[in-house]
Amino acid sequence: MTEPETLKLTVTLSLEAWWLWWTAALLLAAAEMAAPGAFLIWLGLAAGLTGVVTLIFDLVAGREMGLEAQLAVFAVLAIASVLAGRRWARRSQQADERPVSRRAGQLVGRTVVLVEPIVHGAGRAELDDTVWEVRGPDAPVGTVMRVVRTEGAALIVEPV
Repeated sequence: MTEPETLKLTVTLSLEAWWLWWTAALLLAAAEMAAPGAFLIWLGLAAGLTGVVTLIFDLVAGREMGLEAQLAVFAVLAIASVLAGRRWARRSQQADERPVSRRAGQLVGRTVVLVEPIVHGAGRAELDDTVWEVRGPDAPVGTVMRVVRTEGAALIVEPV
């Protein structure tokens, strides 16, 4: 025995590809929370779905999906999820937008009390704890007026 025998211990770490995709999805979702911008979440969704596709392929085919195929699936899903996310964001933003003029339009027919006189056609009135710009005939403070229509954020009023 000229050389001492050494014991070598080799540790092999084997991670399934789908676990890596799900980890990437979680990291992208966490990054979205840290730096919100509504973009990384869609890439995270694509990574998570790529993990699902990879897992299903592994189970059905009985072998791992190649790296090139995984990257192609991710690319397609990333493009699709970003486009779908943009479409959803536009639709929900349009539904949530409540311009002041639309809110003001709901006030037609209600009565307001002037908190500033209407002078030269312009003044201010209070309605539901909100002070509104009003336009109409000159009137002193305290006059009760009826909203007849709106122009932008201004209420067009007339005496009751």
